[in-house]
Amino acid sequence: MELTRKTAEGLEQRIFTYNSSMNENDMIVNIYPVDNIEALFEEDNRRFSEHIQIPHWRELVLAFPYDDPFVDPTGLELDTVTSYHVQAIRKANLKGITPVTILGILNTSDNKLVYGIRGGQVGAGQANAVPGGHVTPSIKYSTNPIFSSFYDELICETGLMPNEVSKAVLIGHQTDPKHKSLCFVMDATTPHESGELYEIHRKAFEVYTQALKSGKPELEARKAIADAGLPNIDAWENRELVFLQNESDYIQKIIELGEIEHKGHRYQTFDNSIGALIIYKTLREQGTI
Repeated sequence: MELTRKTAEGLEQRIFTYNSSMNENDMIVNIYPVDNIEALFEEDNRRFSEHIQIPHWRELVLAFPYDDPFVDPTGLELDTVTSYHVQAIRKANLKGITPVTILGILNTSDNKLVYGIRGGQVGAGQANAVPGGHVTPSIKYSTNPIFSSFYDELICETGLMPNEVSKAVLIGHQTDPKHKSLCFVMDATTPHESGELYEIHRKAFEVYTQALKSGKPELEARKAIADAGLPNIDAWENRELVFLQNESDYIQKIIELGEIEHKGHRYQTFDNSIGALIIYKTLREQGTI
């Protein structure tokens, strides 16, 4: 099923739900490799220098090699590009590639959906589904980079290992007009309760905040989480985890308002997180997931 909605900024967002969920073996992902990685970073640093807002974000990511791609999730052809190129796509509205991202709808054993209140430099103070991030060429956790990236973000944002969730499935994809990307949406369940996830995050975030209070610069404060031996090294991305009621009426209210309420405050929600909830709610009501 395909539907279109307007984002809070009036941009057109297209949302695609699948007739049935897909596992990693249902997909073939072909990646065009890079011959000289360092040369590519040097070239992109030169080409896009005026558009690079986060210079320490230096990473290889995957992208469709064209604008507005038609997506057949059973077979993907992706290029390897740099995070410098992705930043230029966002800031300067350049054409030519469509970066690929991943976003998870993570269910807890007490029937909550995991969200976060953003910290960091991107969307600070807004709400988003957790985990999420760019798709990289890494196949550390799966031979499928879409699924491997999901598991990597799961560890880095929640501290959960891949074996601490029921096997993730792909349930749809969506355009992200603000960030000029295409986002694949996963569904997964953990046997942990929301309170456990909250404490795992709080512990890592406290290491980060204490490092800041001690005078460490931002990047060193983030590194302090890893130095403490904690797996959720990106806990700083969300200043707090929040947990949504996994009920259709409650989810529909968030979809309609484009925001969540937490501790008496309202937080605007990322467009891709709203889209992910639409996909999840649709398939859940159909009995597909």
